[in-house]
Amino acid sequence: MNMMPFVYGWVVLVVVVLSLAIGRYRVARHDNQMLHLTDKAGALLTQQAVVERKLRRIDFWGQWLTVIAVLYGLTLLDIYFQGVWVAEAKPPG
Repeated sequence: MNMMPFVYGWVVLVVVVLSLAIGRYRVARHDNQMLHLTDKAGALLTQQAVVERKLRRIDFWGQWLTVIAVLYGLTLLDIYFQGVWVAEAKPPG
């Protein structure tokens, strides 16, 4: 069984997860961690809300895709090792 198409799919999934991590870093870099409660900082409150929504969305997809990538990779390893085990268990001849 040729597993290379499945491995390529897993690599693409890992690249997407890494891209999300880089994108999250770039969005979080512009985040203002100070808490602004006054009306004078209305623009800052709006900006913080926008950045928080973006980070939550990126975190949601990043967490789910990371879990999927890990489970998919472990499944590929299991299939590979089962194939190796079966191939070695066959009697010579």
